[in-house]
Amino acid sequence: MEPGRQEVFETALRETLSRLSRSGKRVIFLHSVPELPFKARECVAWNPNRFVNRAPRPDCAVDEKVTEKRLAEYRPFLDRILADYPQITQIDPVPLICSGFDCRGRRDGILLYRDDDHLSLDGAKWVARQIAPLLPHSIAKE
Repeated sequence: MEPGRQEVFETALRETLSRLSRSGKRVIFLHSVPELPFKARECVAWNPNRFVNRAPRPDCAVDEKVTEKRLAEYRPFLDRILADYPQITQIDPVPLICSGFDCRGRRDGILLYRDDDHLSLDGAKWVARQIAPLLPHSIAKE
């Protein structure tokens, strides 16, 4: 992130987190999903006519090291800001999508992404089902 943009982002995020916290709101910060280095459509077979036949990526996955490298570009910056707000619960979807050696654009037969970094509607529902058990605990936490 460019220095000027980084400062604007930090100021805006701190202001938002401070206002929400001061108002007595329980704040849950949902981190970004990992980015894929390819478009999700590559995970789906495509045969629009007899001349075009695209076989899908068989595993719809990327090595987790690729994801870790991308996260290293901004997570330390974000973690530094969030460290000043210990009352805010953080939920990270990365461990849900990544297994320890790869990150998959498809889980439980569901295509999670609509492109390289946005969840599909079905993917968002899948992530919501995975994090739902964490929410009552987080909300009840003092």
